[in-house]
Amino acid sequence: MDSKVSRKNNSEIDFKSSLGLSIDSVFENDVVVEFEECELDMSSIENEVIELDPDINTLASQSLVAKEQLRASRLKKFPDVYFIGEYGRSSDSSEQDNFSLGLGFELNLFDSGQNNALQREANNILRVSELKIDQRLNDLLSATKREMLNIEESEQRYLKLLEIVGNARESYYGAVKLFEREGITYSETKRLLETYTDSKDDLREALRDYSQAKSRLEIMIGNSDGT
Repeated sequence: MDSKVSRKNNSEIDFKSSLGLSIDSVFENDVVVEFEECELDMSSIENEVIELDPDINTLASQSLVAKEQLRASRLKKFPDVYFIGEYGRSSDSSEQDNFSLGLGFELNLFDSGQNNALQREANNILRVSELKIDQRLNDLLSATKREMLNIEESEQRYLKLLEIVGNARESYYGAVKLFEREGITYSETKRLLETYTDSKDDLREALRDYSQAKSRLEIMIGNSDGT
């Protein structure tokens, strides 16, 4: 029993000693952060993410090539039309100039099977590319919205915790003054100190979550330097 009382007295002495340094030194490890609220333009960020995504660019190029191939194969179904012109002199003694003009048509009936195969291939490439583009767009937009929501939630959490830390700090500050005049118990003062310390830890965590979400979004829009 005496040993428990002794340990308690020693802890109170240590606690009083820490308070005896100065009231300012108790709070010298307060969280000091540069927090700048982030204004998010959903439409602008989504467009930038899509524009910079390499998969989207690759798929778009494949789709464009397939469209050109399909257009060219469709044109092959039509005959080639060209002008035919001749100019010369007649063989009789009149020495009059002769000139003739006509239209020519050319249609290769034996290439229809190959052309149809090219059309099917182009249609398939185009369909697959567009499906992949739609899926990639959905994935990108979902990821973008998720990170933007994380940023907004982290902002709100940080601002709420900032108020909680301020209140806990004031409560502990008042308790320290009372404890110095023996107007409050050691255990109550220590409890308020722990509440204050825990609230600062929560604030740091909220700020870390905000910074990480913001960094992920910056990487998505190609701004990995964090500016």
